[in-house]
Amino acid sequence: MIADKHYPENLNLWELDQYLEKAWYRMGQLIFTTHFLFFGKSVFSALWLRLPLFRYVFQGSNRKLLQRIRERFQVHIRPMTFSNEKEDLYARYAERFDGTLAPSLQEMLLEYAEESIYDTWEVAVYDGEQLVACSFFDRGFHSLASIFAMYAPDYERHSLGYFTLLAEVAYALDNEYTYFYPGYVVPGNPRFDYKLRIGGVEYYDLKTEKWQPFQAIQPDRVPIWLIQQKLDTLQGILEGAQLPAIKLNYTFFDINLVSLGLINRNSYLEYPVILYLPGTRFIVITFDPRTELYHLLRCRDLFEEKQVLSEFLILKNDEAFFNHLVVIEEILESSPNAQTICRAVGTANMNSA
Repeated sequence: MIADKHYPENLNLWELDQYLEKAWYRMGQLIFTTHFLFFGKSVFSALWLRLPLFRYVFQGSNRKLLQRIRERFQVHIRPMTFSNEKEDLYARYAERFDGTLAPSLQEMLLEYAEESIYDTWEVAVYDGEQLVACSFFDRGFHSLASIFAMYAPDYERHSLGYFTLLAEVAYALDNEYTYFYPGYVVPGNPRFDYKLRIGGVEYYDLKTEKWQPFQAIQPDRVPIWLIQQKLDTLQGILEGAQLPAIKLNYTFFDINLVSLGLINRNSYLEYPVILYLPGTRFIVITFDPRTELYHLLRCRDLFEEKQVLSEFLILKNDEAFFNHLVVIEEILESSPNAQTICRAVGTANMNSA
């Protein structure tokens, strides 16, 4: 699946390694994966990263930042605990955060659980007696995963958020871990690019399900860019054949991250961008970057059957979005060839008329 989540009751260190190896990540007490994200009206790829630690050494500015912060502040790496000072720091950080955070640090890390199933440690940075930054990471058997970092807004010039990330890497090196997982980057959105400054990272390739050097990535390996290009090509061919198709962002591509329990989860449409054939009864075209196949699909609208769903799912009030929660009823055609799909669309249109 392109998006999925699990709610493990228990998770040992080895099991966490296995999840991380497959580009999963924890949020609260659940563990999930997704490979696409919406920011505003645009859809992006999420490329999961890992840092192989064998022969890794800090270079240049990273080494200098580690040294400078350690000389200026007191740094403690220890098992995670909750405290009022951490909650106060979290509240101050959340006020300036560009996005949505949980109401409290405890809710972010535990959700509604009383204790964590993860072996979580913290990097705590003090200026004298004052806590000015703190980050949290989970320990696996061979791997570490960075989870969250916060810092006092008035200390922003010290780069303490990035420092705690480097301190987590240093801890992994000192304790002979094999991999460090810093989360994801989003090509086309520089907000997360600071993670690339670590150097030497790999990304999870959705097609091969292998980790590849990030520095060697080509534009056609970024899944959303490949999807957009393939659908644009097919849309042009369809227009030439007088078969109109509308390219839309699909609002509910990540519906598997929501626990509905209505149908077989494998039946949900899970592509972030589609071509919709107007005048048909929910016939859409997708392109799967994992198999590099187009799919011509006949779908069914769940909203028509389960009206209550619309009260719980957030619709995108924009004409660029396809707001029907659909399930796949039939695969009408699959092919890597756009012309083959074009011919199948002509048949599908006649059959649906």
